[in-house]
Amino acid sequence: MIYHDKATVKTSIFIVLIWISLCIMAALVSCSGKKAFTKYASKHPEALAKECLEKFPIKETYIQGKTDTLVNYQTIQGDSVECPKALPNKTVFVKCPDSKVIVKTLLRIDTIIKRDSSALYLLNAEANKVKSLNDKVKELKNDKSVLYIWIILLILFIGINLYFKIKKYLP
Repeated sequence: MIYHDKATVKTSIFIVLIWISLCIMAALVSCSGKKAFTKYASKHPEALAKECLEKFPIKETYIQGKTDTLVNYQTIQGDSVECPKALPNKTVFVKCPDSKVIVKTLLRIDTIIKRDSSALYLLNAEANKVKSLNDKVKELKNDKSVLYIWIILLILFIGINLYFKIKKYLP
């Protein structure tokens, strides 16, 4: 038996090494969430599409357009009218003048914008990451400037201290 009534250092180290090796093996053998999700999504694309549609529906935005009036002029050809019989065996026609008619057309173009909310979600997540990194850069720059001030003050303090120590020994 490895473990007796009284534990020795050797058996304690052995038990600790077994526990560590078991933890390492469990970490290496276990399947990550992303890997399992990718495997499931490749086998069941309909379920993935349904889930994406429920979580990230397409958002529509309706923008009403401005109403424009288009004015067109149409020419209506004048018809020929038969005159009363002035001459025997001859029919005379009189042409009526062409007339111009104004045709007004109302035109409005409306716009529907469809946005993929999953893409917006991802873009907002990336924008938040960029914003947090920018905030961290600003914080580090402030820390850097504070560090420079402290270094300058330390150099001044050491310089003044050395000046007074050297001044004692000078005649």
